[in-house]
Amino acid sequence: TSKEEVEATNEELMTINAELQIRNEQLAESYEYAEALLDTIREAVIVLGKDLRVKMANKAFYLNFKVTRHETEGHPLFELGNRQWDVLKLRQLLDDVINKDVNFSGLEIEHCFPNIGEKAMLLNARKVVQKTHQEEVILLAIEDITEHRAAQKIMAERETWFRNMADNAPVMIWMTDPDKGWIFVNSTWLHYTNAKLADVTGA
Repeated sequence: TSKEEVEATNEELMTINAELQIRNEQLAESYEYAEALLDTIREAVIVLGKDLRVKMANKAFYLNFKVTRHETEGHPLFELGNRQWDVLKLRQLLDDVINKDVNFSGLEIEHCFPNIGEKAMLLNARKVVQKTHQEEVILLAIEDITEHRAAQKIMAERETWFRNMADNAPVMIWMTDPDKGWIFVNSTWLHYTNAKLADVTGA
């Protein structure tokens, strides 16, 4: 009877070990999947602990900000580099994420980085609770909008140049939208028609 009990216990232990091995493999696969997903995303992403130390970052973060894992992982966010992330608004919002479960998106900040120059960025953050480890982490996504902002500036400058040129042209110039509403008339047009700009465009 004792021998049968030992054999039954051994079989039970083997079954439990097999189940544990399967679960470990599933966890490893899930981790690899999550890591691959983060590294595939074009935007930079940082995973922070509750103490705001960097647990990990994706390839886009290291590539975009020209830093290494050694310089980043395990370090407090606000002490990275030349303390470029030490922004009061970001501090306040991350504090709300930790203590009030408030997510935020679209925080725009600008900073001059030592190796890559001026950057304009949009930041999104949310807290995630890992139930298995009873651990809270914060996902911080960083979208580089430097080129977009530069393009907007160029377009605004070109529009200003066009309006100044058109306003001073000796011929009548006007523009309408697709619904035939007036959006621009130059000073020559106003002088010729004896109209006021506010009466024409509502400006």
